[in-house]
Amino acid sequence: MMLMKMKHAYSRRARKRRAAIFRRLFPDAMDQSILDLGGGDGTHIASVVPGHKNVTIAEIDRKKLAHAESKFGHKGRVLSESPRLPFEDGEFDIVFCSSVIEHVTGPKDDVGNIRSTAEFEAQAAIHQRTFAEEVRRIGRGYFVQTPYKHFPIESHTIAPGFVVLLPRAAQLWLWRWWPFYNHVPDFNLLTVRDMQHCFPDAEIHRESVFGLTKSIMAVRRI
Repeated sequence: MMLMKMKHAYSRRARKRRAAIFRRLFPDAMDQSILDLGGGDGTHIASVVPGHKNVTIAEIDRKKLAHAESKFGHKGRVLSESPRLPFEDGEFDIVFCSSVIEHVTGPKDDVGNIRSTAEFEAQAAIHQRTFAEEVRRIGRGYFVQTPYKHFPIESHTIAPGFVVLLPRAAQLWLWRWWPFYNHVPDFNLLTVRDMQHCFPDAEIHRESVFGLTKSIMAVRRI
């Protein structure tokens, strides 16, 4: 319990740091349309641009969308697992996407059962690059953040960072017994090079902790 509280507190501090980076890179964001892609219940983006009146939350979970609409006044759009996002080209000034792309690895019913490292990584790369193309299509600008693959602590599970280098079958066994993770092991963490391949027109920014890269952000400014 104490470890989980520490994790949540650490996550809140990290989000505050990234929010400051976003506001510095997009100083006119309060006057621009924002899509929070995979934005959950709207709490995160509400802390990044408090009081913003032109925010759309795109999310699979309808209950989370209802919360975002009722509490923050955000507009909600329901997503499916279709590769193509339900938006027009350049529909938004800014696409904001925090800790989502690493989970875009394929249908959840399938990825949790893939035991081959090569098969999982190949499938994940296809889905992540397709997702990135959609972000670039629908946003004039974008801010896409993801945990860095080689940080010493794996952020989803609080496990030592080297576990992401283990064979896929070993990871599946580990997550089955690891006490701080009870989700489908669908995440495929990215490196700086991976993000550059996904977002060739982006600036790559880093969030650092104690001189180590904790997360990476692909940014296209308006």
